[in-house]
Order: sequence, then structure tokens, then C-alpha cells
Amino acid sequence: MRRVLALLLAINLLIGLWLGLRAESVSEESEFLPASAARLELVSDLPPDVRESRERCAELGPFSNEDLLQELPALNESVWSLGTVVSGEQSLYRVYLGPAADRAGALVMLAEVRQRLEEAGLNIDSYVVAEGVLDNAVSLGLFSNIDNAERVRDQLLQLGYDVQLEPETRRSEVLWLSAKLSDIPEGQLESWRPILAADGAISISENLCETIAHRK
Repeated sequence: MRRVLALLLAINLLIGLWLGLRAESVSEESEFLPASAARLELVSDLPPDVRESRERCAELGPFSNEDLLQELPALNESVWSLGTVVSGEQSLYRVYLGPAADRAGALVMLAEVRQRLEEAGLNIDSYVVAEGVLDNAVSLGLFSNIDNAERVRDQLLQLGYDVQLEPETRRSEVLWLSAKLSDIPEGQLESWRPILAADGAISISENLCETIAHRK
């Protein structure tokens, strides 16, 4: 029995010695960590002046167009930033002829196709595209329904025209105004509220500036 107790005591002493050496080794390693080593830091542990230093911004929107912006008095572009956000995309289908080599050729083609459409008794809207990749093409309609687009294409094919039908994506965008709260003249937001209230979709909100930086 005495031998068993002596053995247990020896084992306990060895375990205690090993744990003590292990703790000392970890402590020495911690003392020699480089000053640049990353350490976990809680936001709540930051000094108050650091927590309060994060800039806050006012955000106004969405505006469907710039018309209402013209009604806002003293809209200083050095204070307010105007940004855009894509609010949606629509898949459309354009039927067209051309494009012609220049604007004069496009106008001649437009006059000819309008005459042929009238003679055939077809009521199809047509005009010259004034910009973009289809500049100087004659558009014969932009359709949300591909069946309607194909019907117009087939009608022009029967008249002998080399008509094209291509998908086209139209993006709709809305406008937003944002500014640092510290830069906004005193009382300006309050004076704008009655004007903005005319459009029920426009709101005034306050956020951290970095959360709305993507709009600029």
C-alpha cells in the first residue's frame, strides 16, 4: 500500500514540474513576440476619441432624374457628391437596318423605308439612331416582347430589306446625393425637407461615410 501511495505522489510531482516548465516556456515566447505582431483589439476597448472619429454622412435619394435637384437651393457641388446606382435591368429586342456610312446616308435610308412601309400599309415607327454602336442605323422599334420584334422583322424581310434583330439590355439608374455632416451648412437639410417631401420616394438618412462610398 505504501508503495502505491509513493508511486502516486511521484507521478503528481512529475506532472506538476512539467506544467510549471510549460507555463514558463509560453511566458518567455510571449515576451519575445515582435512589436508588429497582430493582436486582437475590441472596439469597446478603443479610446472614445478614436471611436468618435469615424466620419458620418447624410444621404438623400433616390432621385429618378436631375430635375428635382435644380429646385434645391444652395446645392454646393463642393459639399455634395452626386452618385448613381443601377436600380434594374430590362431585356429588350431592337429591329433595325444598317447602319449607314454617315448621317446623310442614314436619312436617305429612313426616307426610303418610310415610303415602302406606307405603301405596304404598315404602321411601324422608324427613326435614325443618333449615338452608340448603332449610330446611323434606322431603328424599326425596341420591343420588350420578342414575338412582336420578330413580327416586325418578318414584315421588313417580306419587303426585301436585310433587317437585323438583336437583344439589347437597358439599365435604369437612380441618383443619390451625399455629403459629410460636418460640411453641410447649418439648417440646410431642414430647409430642403418640404421640397423633398413632394416626392414620397426620397428620404434623408445618416450613415457612416464608408458605407455609402460606393455611390460616388
